Amino acid sequence: NYQKTVTAMLWSWNVPCLPAPAQESGTPKNPPPGGMTFASPRQPPAKLKTYMEFLIHIVTTSIVLLVISKLLRGFEVDNWVTALIAALILGVLHAFLEPFSIHVSRFIAGLLASADLANTLKHAIQLLMMLIINALFLKLTSVIGPGFRISNFGNALLAALLFAVSNWLIGEAFNLL
Repeated sequence: NYQKTVTAMLWSWNVPCLPAPAQESGTPKNPPPGGMTFASPRQPPAKLKTYMEFLIHIVTTSIVLLVISKLLRGFEVDNWVTALIAALILGVLHAFLEPFSIHVSRFIAGLLASADLANTLKHAIQLLMMLIINALFLKLTSVIGPGFRISNFGNALLAALLFAVSNWLIGEAFNLL
């Protein structure tokens, strides 16, 4: 399922030499001759808005990382280049692991909250699990990324909470524009 999603996404971006994604009926969607597509080097990207949103997300994430490093002791970012690298690593982790982590958090919330409990409690447990998973993503990024350090899991958890609040505020600000 993930492979079909990634193939469809890359197909929509005109990435060279990818097989055309199949529709639900099993036939390719507007297949080019031979079932392959080749992007022209002079052709502008089909999803320029998507690229710009990605760049804006990386830049805002790196700014949030720098701000959090000033607020929390034990959460260190050496410089803005390190923050950009950490933001890219976080973006890759979220792109590939977030769908899996959402299913895990829903499963754990379902195990912890019985059918008798209100949906609000189930959602609260799921949000708590996502906060823990995001803290794990931050900690993993600190292990992978050079110049980005988180001293312990408590700092990662607090940073994940600050990250969630800042992402919500940034999202609300962009909705006002």
